Amino acid sequence: MLSGQSSWQLAWMMASALVASSACDESTASDALRQQAQEKSPNASLQPAKLTAQRELLSEEEPEASGGYEEADAGVRVGSNPAAGPPRPWREDEALPDDTLGIRETSGAALSAQFVWFDVPGPPPVPELDPVAVRGLAQRTAFKVEIDLLLAGRLRVAFLSPGFPVPELTELRARRDAFGHVLLWPDGKSYRVLPPGTLRALLGEGRADSMALVGAQPQPQGGGSWLKLTTVRSRLAGPLAELMLEQSEIAGLSSGGELLCRLLVELAGIQPAAAGCEAELLPVRAEYRWRQGGRFAFQVLSITRRHDMALSRLLVPPTGCVFRPHDYPRRATAQTLGEEPLRHLRSKDALPPGGVRTGAPAQGLVAANQSPLLLALLVDGIPVAWLPPSSEVGLRSLRPGRYAVGWRNFWGTRTHSLGVLQLPGRAVEGVVGDAGAPP
Repeated sequence: MLSGQSSWQLAWMMASALVASSACDESTASDALRQQAQEKSPNASLQPAKLTAQRELLSEEEPEASGGYEEADAGVRVGSNPAAGPPRPWREDEALPDDTLGIRETSGAALSAQFVWFDVPGPPPVPELDPVAVRGLAQRTAFKVEIDLLLAGRLRVAFLSPGFPVPELTELRARRDAFGHVLLWPDGKSYRVLPPGTLRALLGEGRADSMALVGAQPQPQGGGSWLKLTTVRSRLAGPLAELMLEQSEIAGLSSGGELLCRLLVELAGIQPAAAGCEAELLPVRAEYRWRQGGRFAFQVLSITRRHDMALSRLLVPPTGCVFRPHDYPRRATAQTLGEEPLRHLRSKDALPPGGVRTGAPAQGLVAANQSPLLLALLVDGIPVAWLPPSSEVGLRSLRPGRYAVGWRNFWGTRTHSLGVLQLPGRAVEGVVGDAGAPP
């Protein structure tokens, strides 16, 4: 029989071994997330999910005054001690050392959130329109993300939608003691480092080009409310956008909310170190008014406090991952949904009285992007494909009929509506070309 001390040591060693097994060593976490993403369609209604009152966010299982909670929070304060020096920026050509999170640092919050486009044209009111199918595909491609925030200063953002320009289940991770992000492949086996200033280009251009970030002094804009939480609003003027940031003070969140704030302000071209991001403040909504025109938003849909978060999902970098400093996770195809779902956007064929236009494809829509930008092809307001410059896609399953067709970059700074097109037809962006028959 083992002594009390030996039993305790054996238990500690077994727990430590579990922590060492990460997403890069096993694909279990990625597989579970993939199944969850397939079973749950994102909510495209843009209405905030119901949430308990702010004072109820602390679980009765682990109240704020309990010894266990205070001990964990004390560890966070030690790890965030200013004496340890300010966060250092990561370099893209340097592999990161193993993370040093301990097995007791498992408390935090899980968020469901979404990026939002504005002024997206919907489908034309034609008799053959199937509104249920349109709504379902819009929900499937909504820019839904899953966010984990750890009290110990870790951030994980998982892209749950095929509508993003990056592959579904790609992740971003960050930590309190460094500026920048880790980009994790969907299979959880490879990563690269995104230094500060590269995050915007990754999502908007499909590559990690660096841009200079500038300081911005937050200007208070009064209070508000979001998800039944009292919020404070601030305005930050960046070189790319005017950012309206809405945050709520969440007790016990520590530096998790600060990391999300850093991510959001970087997208506006603002230095995270000079943006007023603070511990205990959680961004719940951010709206960007771009200098080039157009709007874009981020908004939290639900918040859940967690005390048993899996550390393998939050290590930065994950243990055992291959460092790939100059590579990117690639989409398998330009299409976001595949062919078959598009057929159901219309309940029947609707050919024009004169038949198919001369020069049009035999069926569906052929779209070509001749612009220098990575663009989404929109059909009835749904991003059905992401086309890099000088590329083309054929959507043969779209039934004959009239559709709203247009182009848009991820940030919404470049939009071009082609209006209602009769298919079969073509849509060419960047050069004068055949855009199908007129309405």
